[in-house]
Formats: sequence, structure tokens, C-alpha cells
Amino acid sequence: LRASHPVLGSYVMGEVTVPLLQGEWRNSMGAVIGVQGENVILNGKVFANLQVANGKVQGFGMWECLGMTGDGVRWKAGEQDVLWQRVGSSPQTGPAPASRASNGALRLQDLKDEWELAWAATSRMRRRENSDQQLQFFHQYASAGPMGPIVTGDGLLRLFEDLGVDPGSDPVALAVVAKFKCATMGTITMQEWAHGCRALSLKDVGDLRDRLDGLRAEISTLHTMEEVYGAVFGMALDPGSRVLPKDEALAYWGFFLEGRWGLFDKWRQFLLEVYKKPSINKDCWLEILKLARDYPEDLSTFDSRPDWPVILDDFAEWVRGG
Repeated sequence: LRASHPVLGSYVMGEVTVPLLQGEWRNSMGAVIGVQGENVILNGKVFANLQVANGKVQGFGMWECLGMTGDGVRWKAGEQDVLWQRVGSSPQTGPAPASRASNGALRLQDLKDEWELAWAATSRMRRRENSDQQLQFFHQYASAGPMGPIVTGDGLLRLFEDLGVDPGSDPVALAVVAKFKCATMGTITMQEWAHGCRALSLKDVGDLRDRLDGLRAEISTLHTMEEVYGAVFGMALDPGSRVLPKDEALAYWGFFLEGRWGLFDKWRQFLLEVYKKPSINKDCWLEILKLARDYPEDLSTFDSRPDWPVILDDFAEWVRGG
């Protein structure tokens, strides 16, 4: 089977099966990875499960299996690709290296291989002078999570304390996690941390502190906040949910719209007293920013369109009716 890839160009690709992957491999970033059954093993621990369809390996975690080539197995995450080459005939089954120091903290050395994978999934950049500093930055706030090291809970609070930011009242905290492209509010994975360091050119907490003024400026007006505002809805959702409870949506709207949109108090009153549904969907979340940004406060130029959420038609009618 001949395939084309934006990085690899044209090459002959063979199918990859679970039996073929059994054993120990070294990837092109130097990490040693074992495969046992459908488990991908890194640092003696199960890192991810293979995704299999019709007997063929599709990928694992964030990595897509491109196929077998003459020199090994190729994988892709985003625009980054890596090559696995076999280094043994059986997966790593010996004692798992300790992942924690005696005081329960994560040890920096134990994170290095996973950091290599996280970085590779976010960037094709060749210059990596700051990579070790960025890993140390992550390690400063990270703790063990069910799917790998994460920054959450006390670690996340310490980060905001070091930044001089109150996440309960300062909307710049939302801008920070949006730039890290966090999938879940209150948690930053290693891959998200690597992305944030690349996106904001960070190597330590001082660099992030220096970026705060720019982030504040970005969310200071209805015309510049769209990227951060749009990201918050997805982060705020509970796993598996597609709607946000109305009270939570109102709390987040307060961060973005209060003091910037003259109709915000009326919008809040409408939701609490008129709109009886308990939740807000993504369309409503996105379109209310357009309403606030593009229409006068008397809504005199507002006209109903098929693509407007019904809730906005109802709100406009309610405002105009006094």
C-alpha cells in the first residue's frame, strides 16, 4: 500500500497488527517503549492501550499508526511523526522503576521519556534549547494522575499563587488555561503543558508572569477575546456532557461580559427569570458574544435568522418589549 504524508512524502506502508508490535522498541526520540498484549509500556508502566480495528492497529493515545515501512513502524501526532525500531524480542517486564521519591513527590528523571513524547506531539520544532527548563517548570507543579503526571489541585493553585493571580476572581486565569489548550478545567496534562510552553514561549514561571499583561489585553474587549472565550466552554464541560449548567455559564459569562456589555444585567435577569431550561449549549455560548459585539444595546438592528439560537430571538423580543 502506497501512502503519502506531509512530512514523509510518498512511501510504501505495510499493515501493523498487535502480534507484530509485541516486544521492545526504541523511538526516534530515544525513548524505549514496550508492547505487551494491547498495552503500551513506558518506564515500566502501562502508558496507553493500542486502538485496534479489524485486527489492525490504528494508534494509541494521541498517536496515529501510519504503518510499517522498511525501517520500522511510523506514528504521527499532529504534524509530528516518529519511527519505532525494534531493539528486543520481548517487552519490558522487569520491576517498574520507582515513579516517586520517598516523600511522594514525582521525580524529575522519571518524567523525561514522557516529556519527550508530549513535546513531540505538539511541535515539529528542531530547536529545543529550553526543553529541559520547561520540564523542570512542569515538574515544579506536577503530581501523579490516573493517566500520567498532571498539574491540578494544589499544584495548580501554587502556580497561580506564584503568578499573583486569584483564579476565583481574575479572568486572566482562564486565558492561561485556554492558551495551554486544556481539555478539562482545573487540569493541565503534560502534553497540554508542552503546548502552552511552545505557544507562549515559556521556560519558567517568570516567563508566564511576563505574559499576563498581554493575556489581560486579549480578553479586555469583546472584539479580542474570541479565542479564549470560545475555548472556555469546552474546558468547563463535565466529561461526556455537551451542555453547561446555567448557573455555571452565568459565572463564566460574568468574567467576560460584565462591565463590557451593557445588556449583561438584562441577559442575566432573562436567564434567571424567563428562560426555564437548566443548561446552555455551545451555540448559545458562542452566539451571545456575537450579539454583544455586533449589535447596539437597544438591539434595534437585530433580526431573526435561521442560524440564531432560539434563545437569542426570545431575548431580543423580551428586551424590546420592555
